[in-house]
Amino acid sequence: SEFRDPIYIGTQRDEESIKEGVEKRKITKQLKEKMNQEIEEFAMLHPDISVTNNPEHIAELNEIKARYALELKSREDNTKRKITALRDKIQSNYEIWTHFITLTFKENVVDLKLAKERLKDWTKKMKLIFPEFQYIYVVEFHEKGGTHFHVICSMDPGKMVSNKKFNEVRRTWNWGTNTSGIDIKGINYKYVPKSKDSDKGELALKKADEKIKTIWSVGNYLTSYLKKDANATFLFGSKMYGSSTGLKKSIEIKKEKKIELIC
Repeated sequence: SEFRDPIYIGTQRDEESIKEGVEKRKITKQLKEKMNQEIEEFAMLHPDISVTNNPEHIAELNEIKARYALELKSREDNTKRKITALRDKIQSNYEIWTHFITLTFKENVVDLKLAKERLKDWTKKMKLIFPEFQYIYVVEFHEKGGTHFHVICSMDPGKMVSNKKFNEVRRTWNWGTNTSGIDIKGINYKYVPKSKDSDKGELALKKADEKIKTIWSVGNYLTSYLKKDANATFLFGSKMYGSSTGLKKSIEIKKEKKIELIC
């Protein structure tokens, strides 16, 4: 990592410096809270600004951006770090992922809080089917400001999901249309086409290196939405991703001797 200012280790700050730092953090926190409130109110009033391109609304948005330029720059830097951390988390748990799911709404849901409540309800239903259910989700915004979710998850690690459970999963999402709303793709298995040695196509478990490549691709795919919707992220003043508890964290090894042992 590269740092803008030198990092000093072992130095001790005086009491006045500590008080000054605390006061600065208070001011920064107040500004961020005020900024979040303003941009959330603006987003609720004009969720389709990217489609309408209304000059008055764009001018109003630019005024907000100019007023909180430093805070938004800090937020942008934090988002970049979080994208890297999220990709690392996906890859660190590559053994457990079995499916990639997209959840869409029948209506145009622009209220992100409401959308997340429905997602939370969905995860509870999934846990009833799969007690060990784990997931990471990312929000994507439609052109009209509506939301849908992309989810990488673990259903039955090491097993092929039965037709009965697969149909149960399809019924867990109540907010799509009759024919869509939940799209499920497998990660563990691949399709083997017909050949002289087999009468029909069948599913085969992916090899470890094949699955690692798949997870790497899915991780990049998911985090690409965070980059794409960076403006929407600050507009709604809310997290654009989330995960279940209990997932493994990535481990960073810096000592050369340990790296040599692993390699």
